[in-house]
Amino acid sequence: MSEDRIYDKIHRGARAKALLDDELLKECFDSVGHTIVDRWKKEADPVVRERLWNMLQGMDMAREAMVKWLNAGKVAQHELNELIAKQERAKND
Repeated sequence: MSEDRIYDKIHRGARAKALLDDELLKECFDSVGHTIVDRWKKEADPVVRERLWNMLQGMDMAREAMVKWLNAGKVAQHELNELIAKQERAKND
């Protein structure tokens, strides 16, 4: 993987972490999630219930995507550390 690609993944991972740690965003996701679940529990129309369920699943998918970016950033950071160590070893040889 190129250094530019590594740095891009690290940056995206850091941004994903910042979003996942953001209290306002957490509160927003929790509030919307609870609202959807409450409406889903009270809704009799199966079509509307299905739409509400799909909305909830979409929110979960968004969170999962951010976690994947966070983890990809961690892997990229590890790769960068290995690349730097390899370059240092090559300098010393």
